[in-house]
Amino acid sequence: MKTLASSRLISILCGFATALCLQAAIVTFNFSNASWRRSYGVRNATVLEQLSVDGIVVHGRLGANTSHSKPTYYDTQTTVRIYKGNELTIFSTNGRALRRVEFAFQNATYAAPLSLSEGQAGTYAAEKSVGTWVADASDEVVQITFRNAATDNSQVRFTRLMVEYADEAATPLKLTIPSGGLATYYDAQPYVMPAGLTGHVVNSVSASSESAVGTLQTEAKYAAGMVVPPCEPLVLSGRAGGYDAVRRGTIDEPTHQMLLGTALDTMVSSSASGERCYTLRANQKDETPQMGFFVRQPAEGPLSIAAHECWLTLPSALGYEALLFDHVLLGIGQTNRGSHAPLGRIYDLGGRMVEKHERGLFIVNGQKRMMR
Repeated sequence: MKTLASSRLISILCGFATALCLQAAIVTFNFSNASWRRSYGVRNATVLEQLSVDGIVVHGRLGANTSHSKPTYYDTQTTVRIYKGNELTIFSTNGRALRRVEFAFQNATYAAPLSLSEGQAGTYAAEKSVGTWVADASDEVVQITFRNAATDNSQVRFTRLMVEYADEAATPLKLTIPSGGLATYYDAQPYVMPAGLTGHVVNSVSASSESAVGTLQTEAKYAAGMVVPPCEPLVLSGRAGGYDAVRRGTIDEPTHQMLLGTALDTMVSSSASGERCYTLRANQKDETPQMGFFVRQPAEGPLSIAAHECWLTLPSALGYEALLFDHVLLGIGQTNRGSHAPLGRIYDLGGRMVEKHERGLFIVNGQKRMMR
């Protein structure tokens, strides 16, 4: 039989275990504590470019600041100062989802300018000298960015930052490559490119030998194991099938490229501002379908883009009906149609279509082939 004393002991031990569990999921950046600062090498005028504690990284950057002042710690009032336009990103390097972030500000005045950067998930609110961000229950956020949104030169100053994250790693991200071997993907959160896939960006479009066809100049930017930064639209290449990707934060920023993407279902007008929209699909008009970005005709109405998909827009005056891939992506994931399949279009190794060919290596039906 349990005695009152043993019941109390069990209660105390359970409470202690729960506290340990909670502590394991909380990281504190205590800038007001001298011992803590010494432990992590924080001194007067330390710029917070990349401060890491137990798998949580705080990364400050200029953002829209024009005076070249980044988020910086100062011994005066033992605070971190975030200047007008600065951004402060907090992310997990161990794949665990952030649940809550709490700022302890110097006072309410220095709390006012802080807000979530555009497009960030979750909810942020400040009350007096405390600001709290909480993730939505349905989201698994491994990276969140705040900014000083002041219209004047007001600063944000905080003395302590507490980050609470989940005990378990975030649920793996599911990526799917269809039979064509190519897919587009966009995510507002960073992730690690899984084994078997490569992420490509689209840098430019050039003319081809056909007036209605443009050639996409692509770059294999993310190999397996590399971290893809948030809001990076990509063309993924690999064998058809499903892939699991893990979440991991990064200080890298998305590439300046041509692809556009969305994290939510959206509608895009095909004829807005004299532009034409193109989506990735197989051209079903040819005997040998070819993957590329094909125009969405204005008569078809607004273009429906599903969450996490990408598209391209170009001026209507260019007149392109199709945007086909350069040699970097030709042949990836294509199925062999056999020796008796129609030849279809023939390209040289530079990605240029040829009408007549001599003996040599060419791209035929998406496959490298020696022509005789």
